[in-house]
Amino acid sequence: MSTVAIWGAGFIGRSIGEALSAAGHHVSYGTRGEPGEADGVTLVSYADSVAQCDAVILAVPGSALEETLSQHAELLDGRLLIDPTNVIETDTFHQLPLFATYVPRARVARAFSSLGGMAMQSPLINGTRSDLVWCGVDGADGDLVNSLIADSGLRPVRVGGLEAVGIVEAATRLVLGLIFGAGWPHGTGLQLLRPES
Repeated sequence: MSTVAIWGAGFIGRSIGEALSAAGHHVSYGTRGEPGEADGVTLVSYADSVAQCDAVILAVPGSALEETLSQHAELLDGRLLIDPTNVIETDTFHQLPLFATYVPRARVARAFSSLGGMAMQSPLINGTRSDLVWCGVDGADGDLVNSLIADSGLRPVRVGGLEAVGIVEAATRLVLGLIFGAGWPHGTGLQLLRPES
């Protein structure tokens, strides 16, 4: 099992963290504030959370991502970073250029962004696991991201490297459009059907 640092203990961070903990992964929640207990979760400093971790999930608000990367670049550069943040007020939900600017040696995955927190808390819909569309790292890092997604209860669907972020964005826009535009439930997920070869 892996050691995962989750920066942010809000709804998304907790949803991912609780699922990974239940699957046997060691999860630590990093905070820029004072370490301690909050809503039943132990918060540690960012530095302590990344000690010997295999991956960092940046579950901070989308509006705080640039500040987080710029202020903590030394801690994050060179690590496997998983970015679930969305900024829905802009033309693109993702902020991938920030990673190239502040942590150019980081290995980046754009994952846990294409579904809402309710779908992550309840990944089974009518007995079927929701698909989570993601892009970014491959090789051993990609295998780890796939395993974390699968252990959270979702089915990982890697669509390519970071150049495929538009596909992830389209999946995110579809889900959010159904929820906020068409009135679908907040736990709405995706299921992609792939013919057997």
